[in-house]
Amino acid sequence: MVTFFSKELTLSFATLTLCSTAVTVFGAVSAEVDTAGAASVALENNTSNAATDNFKLFIIYVL
Repeated sequence: MVTFFSKELTLSFATLTLCSTAVTVFGAVSAEVDTAGAASVALENNTSNAATDNFKLFIIYVL
């Protein structure tokens, strides 16, 4: 009986760890998207350069 509960507890902790890792990864991805959005806005403000315009299109295509 004690062994059964011990295994259940271990499984619960493993599940919790997995969930917390998934949340951390999701947070990192979200931060990357925010950074890309900020870079895109910064590039939009500088439309005088043709190379910059091409780079903007590349970023929009990637996102």
